[in-house]
Amino acid sequence: MFLTRSEYDRGVNTFSPEGRLFQVEYAIEAIKLGSTAVGIQTSQGVILAVEKRVTSPLLVSSSIEKIMEIDSHLGCAMSGLVADSRTMIDHARVEAQNHTFTYEEKIKVESVTQAICDLALRFGESAHGEESIMSRPFGVALLVAGIDEKGPQLFHTDPSGTFMKYNAKAIGSGSEGAQTELQEEYHKSITLEEAETLSLKVLKQVMEEKLNNTNVQLASSRPFGVALLVAGIDEKGPQLFHTDPSGTFMKYNAKAIGSGSEGAQTELQEEYHKSITLEEAETLSLKVLKQVMEEKLNNTNVQLASVTPDRGFRIYSEDELQVVIDRL
Repeated sequence: MFLTRSEYDRGVNTFSPEGRLFQVEYAIEAIKLGSTAVGIQTSQGVILAVEKRVTSPLLVSSSIEKIMEIDSHLGCAMSGLVADSRTMIDHARVEAQNHTFTYEEKIKVESVTQAICDLALRFGESAHGEESIMSRPFGVALLVAGIDEKGPQLFHTDPSGTFMKYNAKAIGSGSEGAQTELQEEYHKSITLEEAETLSLKVLKQVMEEKLNNTNVQLASSRPFGVALLVAGIDEKGPQLFHTDPSGTFMKYNAKAIGSGSEGAQTELQEEYHKSITLEEAETLSLKVLKQVMEEKLNNTNVQLASVTPDRGFRIYSEDELQVVIDRL
């Protein structure tokens, strides 16, 4: 004779005759009591927005953390039991650092999500010699946002150890209404700024209190929108490297970046030669800028710097800059 449902509730690793784990289902229900969190993926990055329940005017709202950083390229938002989330996030941080230390690369967003879900299954009795972390399922769901070589990504995890990738996802007490709103408003070409607005608009509709800058938390994960020209001298001599937001770097003899880079790079290819002197390079760099700039070049609207063995890195003064301009 089958045991009653209440008797199956007592075992976290015992299936009911219907094939259900009630403790896991109860953990998922607990998340529906938590504060609402929203994640939106765009081509530029990922936005996370979370409701912070300020239950007392004496409570310091900044002490409520519902969005946490895992690594420099990824973070997560949570709903449910915050204490449970700390264990999972600490585990994710260790996995991310171990991966970086071992492979000298940032961990993939899906890989760290998988590590979190592996931990979510380690409740009740231990298996394969692993220590049991919890005597019950984790009562928290996470929205894991990050960027890797596949671009911006957003994953959802739940207490069953399941994870799925989403374009936009809501969790917590107001998740049903929030998810419906996201389905109506989300589109593939949404920008990061539009996603910021949409996330707060969705939270505003489902929150009981009036939305303000103390009872919500907002975070984004996006690539650095900058390219660098890194110049220096070491035992290999003078060197010039170019970096871009993808994390790629290459060594160049001459390189132009920015809005006028195409025309500037063409000019550099025509004028550069292996035996160019420092003085000639100063003149060529300003000559190239003069051709692509909209305004007339002068010693106040450009900046010039050099790296040499005897003087190191230095930025030219306006008077020194004027001497080079006069050579044009």
